[in-house]
Amino acid sequence: MLLIESYLHGPERDVQGETALTALCRYLRLIDRYRSLIRELIMSPTDIGWSNSRMAAIHLAPIYLNGFRDDELGCQLVTIFCDPDDPEQLSARGALIEIFVLRSELRDPFGPACGKRRHGCWLHHKLACQRFGCGRRVQ
Repeated sequence: MLLIESYLHGPERDVQGETALTALCRYLRLIDRYRSLIRELIMSPTDIGWSNSRMAAIHLAPIYLNGFRDDELGCQLVTIFCDPDDPEQLSARGALIEIFVLRSELRDPFGPACGKRRHGCWLHHKLACQRFGCGRRVQ
């Protein structure tokens, strides 16, 4: 574990940071230990610490939220998803699909982000607002 952690802070973090965070949280199941870091990365408008850190954290959001309630973070995922200029829009879409178990509900769960009137987007938005109480906070 210490060897993997060193890639979050060491000189190779731009190359290995994403893999290290994923290994620690997903495979070693240390999500509780890294919960504050994941939250900080998702809530930030840009990468912090290493390249693709925000994307890596967004991909871990379903694990982060499994059995844990953080409505503010959930609403942040919705905000990212609804912002066509956010570079992590597709990552947020993928996380929301996984959180709400929507793969079988959507024609193309891995497709591009969608417009306001497409069923997939509306469904993501509606479910997220219900679960996280985003309401008018979502753009």
